[in-house]
Amino acid sequence: MRIIKENKKKLNESSFLVGEKTFGDILSLFRYSKEGDRKLAQLSPAKEAAQKYNGDYHVYGDAYEALYSLNALALAGRYGDDYNEIMNKKGSVPYTDSSFVQKYKSLQSFIYQCNEDPAYRTSLFKYLSDVMKNFKDSVGDFIEKTSEYDKAYWGD
Repeated sequence: MRIIKENKKKLNESSFLVGEKTFGDILSLFRYSKEGDRKLAQLSPAKEAAQKYNGDYHVYGDAYEALYSLNALALAGRYGDDYNEIMNKKGSVPYTDSSFVQKYKSLQSFIYQCNEDPAYRTSLFKYLSDVMKNFKDSVGDFIEKTSEYDKAYWGD
């Protein structure tokens, strides 16, 4: 039993609920598009998560709610955390004025944190992964070799 506890402690260091800055960066990134917020909200995994975890489901139509729900779903799936408890801690998120490089790294971090079952099977996760792949294919090699990328936060 002690070995399992030690291993679980190590695993908890590898996946987490991202911070307000990261949520704000991603929301700001999608605000560049006229329909970015709406697309995120339409793909929200909140309904599926509520059914799986016997929680309340409301149609929020909110891009932040969709992102938060995806991250909460990943944590519930990986560690068995209470999805509804995580959702109840959701606050409000300011939009950031960070650089595109920081937004790119924040999206990268978010996708990494949400790459857990059942979150990675959702439409929102697949959509965000496709967006990240397109960024990576077009500008990723350039961005990831800059000192700004090295200094940017990861999941803060």
